[in-house]
Amino acid sequence: MKYRRKFWLILLLLVLLSSRIALPSPVRAVPSQQSTYSNSTQIYYRLASNETCGLHNPISFGDFIKKTLPFEWVDGWASTPNGDQALKAGAIAIRSWALSSANARIYSVNGQNFYCIDAWVPKINFHPNEVIDQAFINQYPNSIAAVNNTDSIIMTHPSAPTLLGIRAINAQFRAETGLYTNQGYFDSDPQTNDPVPWLREVFDPISSGTPQQGMGQHGSKRWAWGENDSGTAFPKWDYRRILAHYYSEVDFVGITPDPPNDNRGNIVEVEGIPPNGGLIMCKGEKLPNVAINFQNVGNSLPVDACPGATNPQTLVGYHLYRQDGSIACSNCEGLRTMSLCRSGGTTLPPGQNDNHNNLEIFVPNDPAIIKGNTYLLRFDLRRNGVWQGRNANFPWPPQDIPVTICTSGGGSGAPEASVNRPPAVVNYNNLVGGRYGFSWSGRNATGYDLQWRSKEIWESTYPDSWVAQPAFQNMDATVTNFSSPIDCNSDHRDWQFRLRAKNSNQTGDWAIIRSRMRIWPHPWLSYWSIGALVLNSDPGPWSRPEDLINYGGGTFNWTVSDNQSWITTNSSGQGIGSLGVVVSKPGGVGTYSGLITVNMTNPSFGKFCNIGSSSVIQCNNSPSAITCNVPVQVGVADFFINEYLPIILKNSQ
Repeated sequence: MKYRRKFWLILLLLVLLSSRIALPSPVRAVPSQQSTYSNSTQIYYRLASNETCGLHNPISFGDFIKKTLPFEWVDGWASTPNGDQALKAGAIAIRSWALSSANARIYSVNGQNFYCIDAWVPKINFHPNEVIDQAFINQYPNSIAAVNNTDSIIMTHPSAPTLLGIRAINAQFRAETGLYTNQGYFDSDPQTNDPVPWLREVFDPISSGTPQQGMGQHGSKRWAWGENDSGTAFPKWDYRRILAHYYSEVDFVGITPDPPNDNRGNIVEVEGIPPNGGLIMCKGEKLPNVAINFQNVGNSLPVDACPGATNPQTLVGYHLYRQDGSIACSNCEGLRTMSLCRSGGTTLPPGQNDNHNNLEIFVPNDPAIIKGNTYLLRFDLRRNGVWQGRNANFPWPPQDIPVTICTSGGGSGAPEASVNRPPAVVNYNNLVGGRYGFSWSGRNATGYDLQWRSKEIWESTYPDSWVAQPAFQNMDATVTNFSSPIDCNSDHRDWQFRLRAKNSNQTGDWAIIRSRMRIWPHPWLSYWSIGALVLNSDPGPWSRPEDLINYGGGTFNWTVSDNQSWITTNSSGQGIGSLGVVVSKPGGVGTYSGLITVNMTNPSFGKFCNIGSSSVIQCNNSPSAITCNVPVQVGVADFFINEYLPIILKNSQ
């Protein structure tokens, strides 16, 4: 009896030891149903859709992000001042993406629930075989710091599906997302799909390329650096502003103090003054006609009807602050304001922008303002009499523009006019015309020069050189707009313009015109008729290339159907893609005919360019929908006289 008891004790000890060995020692195994998603939380992952969650050893959530971030973003971006904010935005986006129900599932181990993440390419660029050792840390130090410094921070939204009690958003991101990002949808069915509220179409003037959903990775770098690829200055943003810009009305979870998800705004563009430094003004000086572009990055923002609002409650304005964050003088708050107003008093929806071209920058002639010192023009949002930046319960990052007070002149309300940059400044409004267009108004200008450059719409960057046409040089100041109609018969190119104003004494800086391009989708089928000749002894099936191509801009939805059981196709898609035509052997020796019908709907900007027809295909064109019938012919024979390869009859045009 004594030995039997010892035997069972030894056996129990062995079981306990073996169970300890099976657990990964460097990972804190915390069940995810407790809503923990810190860097030390244990997660599982799959590297293919047919894998089980337990196939690979679990790792810490922090290691998962560290093995992803430097391969989705660029570690070296943080070498430029403020560039680490792009990597922080990337770490939070990856963390939110990984926790969303679209990319993860519940995996239970011994009664505890853990996240199991779908981590295969092309969904995410996760490198599972990397080892987080000193060599890895030395190679990607900025990415490691970004993951550690954003530990447990995610983005949620009430409309996001719940997974283990968390409504993390499916934070999509791509290299480029275009001048205007694309609206995202919960599904691809044009009849039932609902727009994703955090993937709205947003104006992203710092970027270019084909419109896509979500955050532009290179766009996040540009906002952090405060300039686009051409060197044009934009306001510098921290990671919160970057994320709120691309992902509308999200709630940040894990930041202390917690930023609100309402009454938030970003200054997207500033025209007329340098946004990141170099502005010199004198005491008492007024700088008129400064233009700003304000974006609502919170929930729907109630605004006032204009004109006619007698007591506007929603304002954008600026204060003058010292470098330590204190107000510069007793009357330095709300120096100039503009009412955010929309027709009928409607709200400013999340993600949308409000342009103002008549802001006056003013430095008070106050004894508290010291010549030679640098102060901060702090843009702010006022709701119901409260400046949000002065509200201790509103921890949204300030948006400041440095201004240095001149040491000579000024002080009497008559500053030296030569202190500032050339006074011929261009302000412009979008949009005039059909395909593209803009208008402008100059300050102290007697003439203008206009130049442009263009690229194919699928290219990501513009060429370095600008083209000047003699007819658009030294334009008289009475010429104040430029536009072009949409022409579906011409080459589809994306254009960028720059304009500068001149007077007898000075030439102004070039102003990049970021006019929205309205290029209608122009679909095209890569093969106009599908034909094959096959042996009766060959059972098939045979796949046939048939792709939808878009020679225009924007995107569209499409569905495809067929009228024969021996033809199969993809059911639907968006934009360019393969129809996935597969032909099976229809029967014995003979000739067989079928038909594939392609329906195209919901074009960007509301219209299609007409798709062409051939001698064997008929397309029903309308501005809002296109239907094309593609014939399919298959011949089945017992033998061929000559050696045969299956053929595809291409478009004869």
